[in-house]
Amino acid sequence: MKILIPIDFSTASTQALRYACFLAENNQAQLVLLHVFDIPVMTADAYVFVPPPEEIEKIKVNHLTHLQ
Repeated sequence: MKILIPIDFSTASTQALRYACFLAENNQAQLVLLHVFDIPVMTADAYVFVPPPEEIEKIKVNHLTHLQ
């Protein structure tokens, strides 16, 4: 059995992860974590600002650190 856990590092998702760990341990299930993040995009009228790749990489590394 596999248990899919969506995680966004909020309090609710952290609690869901703890509960899923309990379920997985008692049922010999495998946990699969799913973390999806939106690239922060800002708009002002007709202009769209997308952060540079370096900033997106920093966000990615920060989220990977949290997942580990």
